[in-house]
Amino acid sequence: MKRKTLLNSGFAKFAPIIAVVMVSSTLILLIFLNHNSDIKLLALVFSINSLAFLIFGFNLIKYFKNHEILRKIQIKSINSEKEQIRKIFNKQNMVSEQRLIENTFFNMLQFFNSITESLVVDGKDDNNPSLMKKIHGRESFTYFFQIFYKTYANNFDVMGIMTPSLQDFKNVINNSYMSFYFFYQNFIGHYFRNLYNILIFIEKNELKDRQFLIATMISQLSSSEVLLLFYHCLSDEGAQLLPLVEKFGLLDNIPLSDLIDRRHKMLLFIDKTTDIFEPISPMLYV
Repeated sequence: MKRKTLLNSGFAKFAPIIAVVMVSSTLILLIFLNHNSDIKLLALVFSINSLAFLIFGFNLIKYFKNHEILRKIQIKSINSEKEQIRKIFNKQNMVSEQRLIENTFFNMLQFFNSITESLVVDGKDDNNPSLMKKIHGRESFTYFFQIFYKTYANNFDVMGIMTPSLQDFKNVINNSYMSFYFFYQNFIGHYFRNLYNILIFIEKNELKDRQFLIATMISQLSSSEVLLLFYHCLSDEGAQLLPLVEKFGLLDNIPLSDLIDRRHKMLLFIDKTTDIFEPISPMLYV
């Protein structure tokens, strides 16, 4: 870049001198021609004029060539700066978009938690079963699970099966949960629909810290919420929610001891090779 600048400045410095030499030599040549001067002198003047013309032409070509090179360098530099600005702008957009997605997730999670905290259900007083009391927030899920447990136990006793198969378990769970859900859907229907929407949102958006956000959501669920979610997913009502719950591992760490029957967890791993009609030993998963 410095060399090209020197060439240009050199040309600008000597161009007037070369032009003067060319004009002067041309005038002298014309004078000599008018006076029929010596041919040798004429040839010398003509040679000087030609040489000056060549030097002028050579430097002129160099000037325009260097000027074009500088122009291309400037264009390249401008394009490079534009590309850097575009990358910075795109990066800022990505960061802003990611921040917007994460903010939306936390707003959805906050609303989901507000649904839980706003629950109020009438239940029996543990100290005095003849009296009713208000059960609030997450404690409501403990009450809901107790109701479902009683419904399941009654239905299972009615069937009178000594060695049930997975299909027997599936039928009893579904029938029991659907009966329970019929009476309490006004309390928990909104809860599970919002949970479904959150998981759909996670699935459809590229979250940078997806596992952390999922773990954050799971950590806010009480044991009773997880238990009810488990049986909800095994029912017809939770058929759409189950694939998302399995995909994001919401039930991976559920304690077997918390389930009504440890063998129920096998229902999450049913595939086409599983014989769901084969009786399961009561000792399994003990």
